[in-house]
Amino acid sequence: MSQEFESIEEIKILLVENTEEHTRKFLELAKVNGWTVYTQQGSMDAIRWLKNNAAPDLMIIDQNASPLDGFQTTDYIQSELKINVPTLISNYNNSQMSDDDTLLDFINKPFSELSLKIIKAKLIRKQPLIKLVDKAYSLNYLRSLSDGNEEFVLTSLNLFRDSVAVKLIEIKTALFNEEYKSVRDLAHNIKPSFGTLESTHGRDLCNQLVYKATEKDISGLVEQLDQLYNTINIQLKKDIPSYTQV
Repeated sequence: MSQEFESIEEIKILLVENTEEHTRKFLELAKVNGWTVYTQQGSMDAIRWLKNNAAPDLMIIDQNASPLDGFQTTDYIQSELKINVPTLISNYNNSQMSDDDTLLDFINKPFSELSLKIIKAKLIRKQPLIKLVDKAYSLNYLRSLSDGNEEFVLTSLNLFRDSVAVKLIEIKTALFNEEYKSVRDLAHNIKPSFGTLESTHGRDLCNQLVYKATEKDISGLVEQLDQLYNTINIQLKKDIPSYTQV
């Protein structure tokens, strides 16, 4: 670990985690570094805490937090509270992460010594999550294709939602089993779905997975694709009341 990483101390972290075991483990790791950790069990508790306290140096929130999940909570904090807090989304992932993993917007559970390295790198680089207030999609192509038929547009969006959700589960399963060819084939399969919504970022991620990514890079790209899918889902629900998230 570099000396630059070692220099981070006296930081304040807001941990949003509803599992006592994970909370206890994180507090043990943070104590070694002298970090101050404020714990909240749910997303609404975290939002109330942020309204009443100075912004922490970092927020770590469970992807499956409730009633708002990690992405929705981040969106609300950015767009409604106008607070920009460096954030890591935590999820439970049985796949192994390496010490040089560069995907710093996610952190796997159970928390470990590797978690500390990811946190320190995140604080140094100050890498933000995809800003959820920016549009991650466009309906121009669908509306042009349907001559403005909103029922067709909604049907197409529901197809995107359901089909990509299933394929992402298959991709994660293949990744866990180290079936990298299957991951590439599935990414190729869903690329047109992102293209339909004019998601250049989604198409690029799929292209990287299919043609360019090394096996070491695949896990990070899959996480980014999953995050983008969730981002699009959140924005569609906000923009189109009749659209229902998975």
